Amino acid sequence: MRTLPGAACSFRFFDARSISNMAYLFETSEQSGIFVARVAGERHARLEDNGTELLQFWTSVAVAMKQASLHRLLAVISARGALRSLDTRTFYRRLGEMGFKANMRFAIVFAVPSHERPVLELGVDAAAQDGWTIRHFVSESEAMAWL
Repeated sequence: MRTLPGAACSFRFFDARSISNMAYLFETSEQSGIFVARVAGERHARLEDNGTELLQFWTSVAVAMKQASLHRLLAVISARGALRSLDTRTFYRRLGEMGFKANMRFAIVFAVPSHERPVLELGVDAAAQDGWTIRHFVSESEAMAWL
């Protein structure tokens, strides 16, 4: 077990492992040179809590990817609950602040009901417009093929 630095709190990563932190469940692994991160659970009622917790997790993911010299990320998001489009746009536009690098490739799978996807996809589209190599998908197999 190793603790990854890079955030106000630490997340412990194991092979095919998961941790429970507040309302979210975070899971990470490596698959064929691709860093895989899964975020499940329920979003907090207070939107600020979502942002802080997610920012800490994704900052730790960026550090782990850098340490492992990995440049491809598959993120599977199945967290449920209220979310504003402004929050998703702001979150994805902060990829650089979290420690991710421009040479990384991001495939984001939104494993949520179809009516929740447009708000989530908006943030990914904003990051792509900012020059990041990032796309959203509805299936993991499609995302892995693109990576």
